[in-house]
Amino acid sequence: MPRSLTVTGETFPLATPFRISRGVKTAADVVTVTIAQGEIEGRGESVPYPRYGESVADSTAEIEAVRTAIEGGVNRRGLLEILPAGAARNAVDCALWDLELRLEGRDFAAAAGIATPLQPIATAMTVGLDTPDKMGLAAAALADVPLIKVKVDASDPVAQLRAVRAAAPTPRMIVDPNESWSIAHVEVMQGLARELRIDLLEQPLPAGEDDTLRGYASVILIAADESVHVAADLDNLPDGYGVVNIKLDKAGGLTAALALAEAAHAKAISVIFTSGTPRAIERASLGGLRVVPQSDAEVRPESLIAELVDWATALRQADILNADTRSRAARRFDDKALAAFAGLTSTIQCECPRHLAELVIQLSAFQRYSDACLSRSPRDALLHRRLGNVANRAVQLLETALAEVVRHEDLLNSAKR
Repeated sequence: MPRSLTVTGETFPLATPFRISRGVKTAADVVTVTIAQGEIEGRGESVPYPRYGESVADSTAEIEAVRTAIEGGVNRRGLLEILPAGAARNAVDCALWDLELRLEGRDFAAAAGIATPLQPIATAMTVGLDTPDKMGLAAAALADVPLIKVKVDASDPVAQLRAVRAAAPTPRMIVDPNESWSIAHVEVMQGLARELRIDLLEQPLPAGEDDTLRGYASVILIAADESVHVAADLDNLPDGYGVVNIKLDKAGGLTAALALAEAAHAKAISVIFTSGTPRAIERASLGGLRVVPQSDAEVRPESLIAELVDWATALRQADILNADTRSRAARRFDDKALAAFAGLTSTIQCECPRHLAELVIQLSAFQRYSDACLSRSPRDALLHRRLGNVANRAVQLLETALAEVVRHEDLLNSAKR
């Protein structure tokens, strides 16, 4: 049956201006797509993003350019071949999903194989970028919600976050600099993670300039947003990221977003079950799943979450252990700088700089030794590679600590003097 396509642009003024590090937004400019087949209509929307060079006019033109294919019956998979990722494809893809499900009389959960009833999840309420005082006032209005996202920039993020945390001490916190930070800001946050109780740091560095996160050992989980649009982007994603923020407008629709989610699948999966045969439970365990009776989950949820985090950490450590040597992080300080730090006395008369510098030098030497050590067999070679990987990761952690001491004690200026 032939289809008809309708594309419109709409503008919805925001009740409150929305400010992030890149600018202020006062309205949502939306592309709306309706695809009709007989009496059934499917509807989809998207918000073109200027950050990616998108606009309502350009997205509408992209869709109009493939009108014949859409009205001729192209499916969601075919759409991936004729439109690139972005807002235009998202609007059409969502309309096709809606049309397909209405024609089949199914809902999305059934089509995607998601168990129902769906459980409620917390939505992050956003504190927009402003002065610390105004951000504190905005956070106070959200003090009782479970989760907040705080927009910051590079001007004074510590003051901004402290104002928000003082006004809203209870909610879990996501911090989103929207690509406005340098690695120095990230390192400052390492020392404030406990005080500010930050659960997630989202895209701190500019996309394409985040290679310093390769091998970076952060105490705060770091999420990739602008650095990942589609599944193919995962191949070059620095391993310092532990979370991917999936957005339909970036991915170009729900179809591509689901592919990205599958490609970025978690290695540590815990399943809470209400009933099951011993055989089914055993097979799930053998398949790498952690199976937990619902009664245990209800009685001790906090400890189960902690165990899952430990399990995920162990799997990540195994990945680090077995990684190719090409994925190792480069040194931050060369031997000359380390020797200079080792010879300095800090203002608090401690020998931390010297000890840290010496440890980095010794571990770097051990890494080189492991890489050059003769191997009698493939097992020997694997062992030496693992030892080198462990030494490399230890150097990263110690250099992060040394960078904090250098910053705190102003050792760079001391070394120059």
